Amino acid sequence: TLEVPDGETLSLIGGDVVLDGATLAAGNGRVNLAAVASAGEVVLASADAPEPLEMQGFEALGEGRLQASRAVGSLVDVSGDAPGSVFIRGGKVVVRGGAVPGNRRSLVRAENESSVPADPGVPGPGLISVAANESVLVDNGLLSVVTHSAGNAGTIHVASPGGSVTFQRGPGGTPTPVGAGAETTSSGPAGRIQIEARDLLVQDGA
Repeated sequence: TLEVPDGETLSLIGGDVVLDGATLAAGNGRVNLAAVASAGEVVLASADAPEPLEMQGFEALGEGRLQASRAVGSLVDVSGDAPGSVFIRGGKVVVRGGAVPGNRRSLVRAENESSVPADPGVPGPGLISVAANESVLVDNGLLSVVTHSAGNAGTIHVASPGGSVTFQRGPGGTPTPVGAGAETTSSGPAGRIQIEARDLLVQDGA
């Protein structure tokens, strides 16, 4: 587990970035994951900038992967009363849970726990942004900006404009929800899911 204080930022930037049954926690903060496979520069900007995690000058990008190990899924969590943002960039991005019964999902969460109502026409602060040049695969995994109280659910943005985006429940997958979720479990309004892809596939109960 890697954890930073409430509201702070945690960044992992390198070649292939793999979480193997691991946890990254930045409550009400920000997590940046950038997988690169050549020389270049990763520029961090504010979460509301046009490109908060800009990949400059890279000829090739690596693979960002969250996967389960020993029946424990990987977790990236920025949830809280003022949920933060998760930015994942790479050539390929995979969020994968266990391949056999009993293995838990891998999760990316920016869930709202605030009890304070907000403008129902405005998405909540929680944001999950995933962008990949080649493909995004969520397999027995879940991206979640759900609200559990009066606050607004957030936004999920998944982009692979020249590639593919796939949500699926693989063999032996958990019966719990997989894919992407921006719903409400309480009085707060639901959020938004935005997907940009050349090919989009949702299958097997995702």
